[in-house]
Amino acid sequence: AGEERAGLFESAGGDVVLPRATPRDDGHHRDGGVVAGGASSSSASMTTPKTHLARLEAFGRALVTACYEGCGAPATLGPSLFKFLARGATHVAAGDGRALRDLQKFDPDLGASLEHMLHHPPPFGSDDWGLDFDDIPAAARDDGAAEAPPTTDGGAAAAAAADGSPAAGEAASSPRRVTEANKHQFIILKTRWVLTGCRIDALTALRRGFFAALSELSPEASPFLKLFSSTDFHVMLCSDDDDLAPAQVLAVLDFAGFARTSVVPDAFRRTLEAYTTDSLRRFLVFATGAPSLPRDRRDGFTIQVRAQPRSDALPVAHTCFFNLDVPDYADEDTFGTKLAYAISECGSFDRV
Repeated sequence: AGEERAGLFESAGGDVVLPRATPRDDGHHRDGGVVAGGASSSSASMTTPKTHLARLEAFGRALVTACYEGCGAPATLGPSLFKFLARGATHVAAGDGRALRDLQKFDPDLGASLEHMLHHPPPFGSDDWGLDFDDIPAAARDDGAAEAPPTTDGGAAAAAAADGSPAAGEAASSPRRVTEANKHQFIILKTRWVLTGCRIDALTALRRGFFAALSELSPEASPFLKLFSSTDFHVMLCSDDDDLAPAQVLAVLDFAGFARTSVVPDAFRRTLEAYTTDSLRRFLVFATGAPSLPRDRRDGFTIQVRAQPRSDALPVAHTCFFNLDVPDYADEDTFGTKLAYAISECGSFDRV
C-alpha cells in the first residue's frame, strides 16, 4: 500500500505538491543570494491537461482513503497544499512571512533568493533590483501592482517608484521596475503566484477530489470538516505516529543562549510534558511545519530554541531551519500563555 501511495503521489502530485529537490532551470538562481535571471517558467500562463487534472482529482480522493485506512499521507506534502485544502483560492488574498516560509519548503532556491532580497538592499549601491513586475502575469497583480493614475505634481515619480508604476511621461508599456521601495509587494505577489497562481487549476482539481471523497465517505461529517484549519488537515492526514509522546519531542529540543536564571527552559519542558498527543502535533506544525518528527533522526535532528531579549512578543518559528526564537519571559505563566497563543494563531489564520 505504501508503494502504491508513493507511486500515485509521484505521478499525480508532480510539481503541484512536491517540493523542488533539484536546482531551478527556469532562469531564477542565486548569485550571491540575489534573485537573478529572466522569465520564469512558473510565470507563464499555465494550463493543465484534462488527463492530469483527472489524476490530481484522484490524488485528492486518495488522500482521504489513506487517512481512512490509517496509513497517512506522504509527509513531504507542503504546508501551502493544506492551506489550499482548508480555504481554496480565497487563501491567496493575504500574504505574510509564513507565505515565504511555505515557498522555501516548496522551492528552496527561489525562497532563499526572495528571503535575501527581503533583508538586504540591492547590490552595488543601486536602488534597482534588476527585475520588473512583468515577471508576474498581469492577472495576478490586480491587488496593488496596477499602474497609478497620472499626476501633475512633483511627487508623481516618487509615487510611481513606490508602487512599481511608470512615472509620468514614461511609456505606459514600460516594464515596472522592482526597487527597494516596492520589493515587499513584489515578493508577496511572486510568492502567491508560484505557490498557487500558476497551478490554480491543478490545486482546485485536487481539492475537488478530496472533498468529493469526504462527502461520499460521510455525508453528515463533510460540512463540519470544511471548517477545519490547514493545521487540522495537516495533523489529520500526515500524523502516522500514534505513539508520539512528550519525551520524544523534548529529546530533540536544544536550548541556546538562555541564562542559568532563565525560567524558559524548565517552563518549556513542563509545558510540553502536559501536552496531549494532538497538542504535541500542533506544536510540531508550528515549529517545523510537519505534525510528526522525522522517522530517521540519526543525523542529529534538533529544534533549536534560541533565547531572545525579554519582551511581550510571541515565540517565532523558522520552520525551514527548525529554529524557535523565544523571548526570555519573566515567569512560567507568561511563557505558557504566549506559546499556546502562538501555536493557536499559526493554525487558526490561514495565509499563503
